[in-house]
Amino acid sequence: MVPLTSGTVCSAAGVTRGQLRLYEREGLIPAPRRTGGGFRDYPADTLARLQAIRQLKPVSYTHLRAHETKANL
Repeated sequence: MVPLTSGTVCSAAGVTRGQLRLYEREGLIPAPRRTGGGFRDYPADTLARLQAIRQLKPVSYTHLRAHETKANL
């Protein structure tokens, strides 16, 4: 299976690496495992979670509010 790296996730989801790291720190997406070379390898459901987060942003959800609803993503 091909690793789902930060660059791949950012390109596919339309987010920056800074946003990706913020969502990790806030617990909105799971922390990725690391490859043998130290690269992040995100779980397959990360893209779906990021799409849900991005859909919430235009309706004025704050990170805190999104964090509260993360269990439903």
